[in-house]
Parts: sequence; structure tokens; C-alpha cells
Amino acid sequence: MDTVFKTLKKDVILFDGGMGTELMKRLGKPEISPWENLLHPETVVGIHKDYCAAGCDVLTANTFGAYALKARGRFDADAAARRAIGNAQAALSAFPDKKRLIALDVGSLGALIEPYGDLSETEAFDNFARLIKSGAGADFICIETMSDLNECRIALEAARAAGGLPVVVSMTFDERGRTFMGATIEQFAELAGAFRVAAAGFNCGLPPEKFPPLVREWKRRSGLPLIVRPNADAATAVEDFAKEAAALVEAGVPVIGGCCGTGPEHIKALRERLRELRIEN
Repeated sequence: MDTVFKTLKKDVILFDGGMGTELMKRLGKPEISPWENLLHPETVVGIHKDYCAAGCDVLTANTFGAYALKARGRFDADAAARRAIGNAQAALSAFPDKKRLIALDVGSLGALIEPYGDLSETEAFDNFARLIKSGAGADFICIETMSDLNECRIALEAARAAGGLPVVVSMTFDERGRTFMGATIEQFAELAGAFRVAAAGFNCGLPPEKFPPLVREWKRRSGLPLIVRPNADAATAVEDFAKEAAALVEAGVPVIGGCCGTGPEHIKALRERLRELRIEN
């Protein structure tokens, strides 16, 4: 795969699973945040290590939401982002025998941008740019869980302005192929193509068995490498998740992983399933 992932020398790239839901489970909290990098770094490192042991190729740094906009003076957003990268690096140091990459997680801002909300485009850009600067040390930028095409564009512009790092981008679509803010796969494919990202696709929102129609639509609209990171709820058996996610790889998805509700057990089962099917190297 001639992208940011080429150093891994693999045809199929396996991301890790969810961080937020895993932190909730391990810390016993109803809500978590990127400030856990500062408050409970040992737990964050432990989750990363478990994903490495499960066989992932990419660790996603715990930087989702590490914005000054969200910190509101209670925490140091820059310190949280720096520590997140350090936590991921600490986990990788325990597995020196295998090459893995660290993704800087640039998630949605959690605020509506003008004209739908009060946040200006300049403020949005500045928050994205500040996180990207603070997250130095990652191998690439992963913009994810976007529903507003305009917000996604601004994040891509901030990543391009920072220079240096490749970019992967994904939005969250429903079964109709639309985001919460009404963006279509066609519109997203056009945007991702214009920014010449390393890979683009979908994360969150749906379990793996709901993604085949979206995958087919993407392939009609774009030739970019496709990334899919589905959810798993409490009713989803680990083996069922692995089976359905592996089917997406068989259908031509070269970058796969998990999002909310998935844990190291899901990634381990998916890795084993890919080995059984001999569709990875």
C-alpha cells in the first residue's frame, strides 16, 4: 500500500479499537476525556499495550477532544496532547520487535460552526491547528468522527497548513449514506480527493454488518484507499464483529479497525480471522 502505511509492508492495515469506551470500562466513569492522559496515564498506556498485544498495526493517540475549546481553563489541552503521544510511545517501547505507527486523533470539536452555531471558522481552525502542533511525534494525522463537511474541510486545511504529516480522514454516516449534518458520501469523496489524503472512509455510528452498502458507494465515488472502523455494542459478540469486519476486508477495504464499544478482544479476534482467511500478510 503506497501511502503512509507503506513502511508496515502490509496489504491490510489493522487499527486499534475504541479508547473512550475502554477507558470508561476500566476507570468506572460514565464519561471520560483526553485529560485522562494526565490523570490516569498508566491506564491509557495499559490500553495501548493491550491493543499492541492483540496485533494492531496502528495505535490511535488519546487526543480526541484535546482542544482548548473543551478544556475551558480546567486542564492544559497542550499538555494533554503531548502526554497522549508520550503514552502511545511508552506502549510501543514495550513491543520493539514489531513496527507500528501512531495516529494523532483529530476528532470533531463538539460545537457547531457558523452559521449553524456560534463558533467561527477561524476559532475552529485555531483549535485544530493547536492540537496538531501539540501532538508532534505522531506518524500521521487521523481526522475522524466528522459529521459536518465544513468542519471536516477546516480540519483538513489545518492539517495541510501544519505540513509534514500524511492525513487519513473519516466521517460518520448512517445507513442511508448521510451524516448527521446531511453530507453525502459523494460530497465527502470529492473533499477527500481534493486534499489528496492517504486514506478516507468511515468510522463510528454503525456495526460492521451495516457498512457494505457504504463501501460499495465509496468505491463508485473514489479510488482512495478506504478505511472503516465500525462500532460494537454490548449485544455484538466478539466473533461476530471479527467475522463481519473481515468480510469488509474481503470486499476491498484495506484499512480496518474498531471504534466505540470495541476493545482489545475485538482486535485480537479480527487479527486471527484475517490470518485464517489468509487475506493479510
